[in-house]
Amino acid sequence: MQDSQWAARRVEVLVRLISTALLTACLSAAGALPELPADLRRLTGLAASLPPEFQADALLQIVESRGGLDPALKKDLIQQAATIARQAKSAYPKVTAYGVNPDSRQAFAASALNLKLDRLSLETHAIRMMLPLDPSNARVMFQQEMQKPTPPNGACSDALVPQLDDYYDAAAQVFARGFTPKEIAREEHIAMLLQVIAGVKAPYEVGPAARMISSVNLAPQHFEAALNAFTARLEGITPDDRSFTETGLATQQEIATLASHAASGGISRTSLARGYRKYLTSNYSKSRCADSAGARIAGNPTTSPIDWFNLSDLRGDLPMIDIKEISARDGDGKIQIDAFWSTPDSERILSSARALRMSPGGVMYSAQERSTSEWNQKLQDFLEQASGWKQSGDESDLDFFNQKALVYESLIEVCPPGNGRERMMAAFIDFLTHSNTASQAPVDWFWHAQNVYRRLSQSGDGDATKLMGAYKNSGNLLLEVYAQLNGR
Repeated sequence: MQDSQWAARRVEVLVRLISTALLTACLSAAGALPELPADLRRLTGLAASLPPEFQADALLQIVESRGGLDPALKKDLIQQAATIARQAKSAYPKVTAYGVNPDSRQAFAASALNLKLDRLSLETHAIRMMLPLDPSNARVMFQQEMQKPTPPNGACSDALVPQLDDYYDAAAQVFARGFTPKEIAREEHIAMLLQVIAGVKAPYEVGPAARMISSVNLAPQHFEAALNAFTARLEGITPDDRSFTETGLATQQEIATLASHAASGGISRTSLARGYRKYLTSNYSKSRCADSAGARIAGNPTTSPIDWFNLSDLRGDLPMIDIKEISARDGDGKIQIDAFWSTPDSERILSSARALRMSPGGVMYSAQERSTSEWNQKLQDFLEQASGWKQSGDESDLDFFNQKALVYESLIEVCPPGNGRERMMAAFIDFLTHSNTASQAPVDWFWHAQNVYRRLSQSGDGDATKLMGAYKNSGNLLLEVYAQLNGR
């Protein structure tokens, strides 16, 4: 099966390389675009064989890092990146809910998404890069070519909450820079802003939308129109306790900023106060998650949206929110967490790995202690134990990969600089390059490669440079492109 998949992959790579080469050659021959420098032709050719999210990211990194490129060529590369980004596997970033175990499937999924290799992050990145080069085209990319993500309704079992901040931040930048004077005179930018506001549907969008309105330069009458449109959406948000609870404080802060802008412009805040009050009472009175009930009512003026609203000057003459208005039904489920290190074998591995970092008394080993023959014998014993570590039937392929990668990362960090660490880096790269996760979940796979580099970069001992050099010579195309993009 692996051989047939690899053969199919090679055919796909070859087709994409030929297509890219033919397209570039045709455009250059026609005089439509200047020719790419030779080193970039090779790099873009290599990137063409990567999964779409990495190909798009590579093109954007090339434009950002390479000075002196012709503007027309930059625009073409950015447009290609945006088009390719629409094939990315993940549609948008997600963040973990409060209290999620960092050593869990959910936490690592969020970490991988934090690489910004999802469709929304890549497309909005491309739009921001296009704005100074071709504002009108950037607006077309935002309004016509990009589709705003539509996450499904949340559930109390969800440990991850959608994050659409990039969409609203991009909208603010397009509003400010994407319209010609004639289009502004026709108030097309205002129409776009109101259209974006009309699309606010979920609690995780309320704060970013409020920030968008606060950040753009609006005449008083337009600010009032945007505020009224936003208020209308506040009263119609679909209740979703998980995202409402997780974004409550951030949303409160953005509402406070928006109210301050209104006050400084002499614009009535009554509709905003009424809409926010309705938003709070509607969400607090609906079925709530069992693990967020206490946090949603208890607190003080700096942590509880209810207390803040009742004591703020935004409330004006509106009645305070009473406990009777927010009496919800019984709890409706808790966050579902799939914790790592929960099988007997993985628990033993984790315990042994910790023993390499600290003494039985809980004191971290010094660099000198980690250079002794006794410690190195412990390391050798651990490596033999780890070599026999097998995947449990209760673990998914990705869960097992993440845990094993974490062990390698820990060993690389704990080994003193020198031959021992270099051997561990080589073993880690061998583990990466022979893992099926590279094809099944490439973003999750790549997160570990980048994380080791980031951690070594913080040590300042030069091993990060060695690691990047090893990536370049690893025989893995993604690691090679990554190394070249980082100047190694």
